[in-house]
Amino acid sequence: MAETVSVDGEAENVSGSELSYAEVEVKFYEGDTLADSFLDNVNNLGAGETWAFSVQYTGMGEDAAAITDYEIRAGTSL
Repeated sequence: MAETVSVDGEAENVSGSELSYAEVEVKFYEGDTLADSFLDNVNNLGAGETWAFSVQYTGMGEDAAAITDYEIRAGTSL
Protein backbone atom coordinates (compact mmCIF):
# COMPACT_ATOMS: atom_id res chain seq x y z
CA MET A 1 0.00 0.00 0.00
CA ALA A 2 1.40 3.41 -0.96
CA GLU A 3 2.10 5.89 1.80
CA THR A 4 -0.19 8.94 1.92
CA VAL A 5 -0.38 12.07 4.07
CA SER A 6 -3.59 13.73 5.23
CA VAL A 7 -4.62 16.19 7.91
CA ASP A 8 -7.99 15.58 9.57
CA GLY A 9 -9.52 17.84 12.18
CA GLU A 10 -12.49 19.84 13.34
CA ALA A 11 -13.17 23.56 13.10
CA GLU A 12 -15.85 25.26 15.20
CA ASN A 13 -17.71 28.43 14.26
CA VAL A 14 -17.35 30.59 17.38
CA SER A 15 -18.33 33.85 15.63
CA GLY A 16 -21.94 33.94 16.86
CA SER A 17 -23.17 34.25 13.24
CA GLU A 18 -23.60 31.86 10.33
CA LEU A 19 -20.59 31.78 8.02
CA SER A 20 -21.50 31.70 4.34
CA TYR A 21 -18.08 30.16 3.60
CA ALA A 22 -15.27 28.68 5.68
CA GLU A 23 -12.05 27.07 4.51
CA VAL A 24 -9.03 25.32 5.88
CA GLU A 25 -5.75 25.53 3.97
CA VAL A 26 -2.99 23.07 4.79
CA LYS A 27 0.56 23.81 3.63
CA PHE A 28 2.74 20.70 3.39
CA TYR A 29 6.51 21.06 3.85
CA GLU A 30 9.59 19.05 2.95
CA GLY A 31 11.95 20.41 5.58
CA ASP A 32 11.80 24.21 5.22
CA THR A 33 10.53 24.02 1.62
CA LEU A 34 6.83 24.35 0.79
CA ALA A 35 5.88 21.24 -1.20
CA ASP A 36 2.26 22.22 -1.92
CA SER A 37 -0.95 23.45 -0.30
CA PHE A 38 -4.54 22.21 -0.50
CA LEU A 39 -7.97 23.34 0.73
CA ASP A 40 -11.15 21.93 2.18
CA ASN A 41 -14.21 24.16 2.55
CA VAL A 42 -17.81 24.29 3.70
CA ASN A 43 -20.75 26.61 3.01
CA ASN A 44 -23.33 27.93 5.50
CA LEU A 45 -21.64 26.86 8.75
CA GLY A 46 -24.07 27.81 11.51
CA ALA A 47 -23.09 29.59 14.72
CA GLY A 48 -21.72 27.04 17.19
CA GLU A 49 -21.52 24.28 14.57
CA THR A 50 -18.44 22.11 14.18
CA TRP A 51 -17.15 21.03 10.79
CA ALA A 52 -14.97 17.94 10.27
CA PHE A 53 -12.37 18.65 7.58
CA SER A 54 -9.91 16.46 5.73
CA VAL A 55 -7.07 17.71 3.53
CA GLN A 56 -4.93 15.20 1.65
CA TYR A 57 -1.54 15.75 0.05
CA THR A 58 -1.76 14.44 -3.52
CA GLY A 59 1.73 12.93 -3.58
CA MET A 60 2.03 9.24 -2.72
CA GLY A 61 4.81 6.85 -1.77
CA GLU A 62 8.22 8.55 -1.66
CA ASP A 63 6.66 11.98 -2.31
CA ALA A 64 4.38 11.58 0.71
CA ALA A 65 7.19 10.15 2.85
CA ALA A 66 9.22 13.33 2.19
CA ILE A 67 6.62 15.51 3.98
CA THR A 68 8.04 16.51 7.36
CA ASP A 69 5.63 19.18 8.60
CA TYR A 70 2.40 21.01 7.87
CA GLU A 71 0.74 24.32 8.72
CA ILE A 72 -3.03 24.92 9.01
CA ARG A 73 -4.79 28.21 8.24
CA ALA A 74 -8.54 28.82 8.63
CA GLY A 75 -10.46 31.53 6.79
CA THR A 76 -14.09 32.68 6.65
CA SER A 77 -16.69 34.86 4.96
CA LEU A 78 -19.79 36.12 6.78
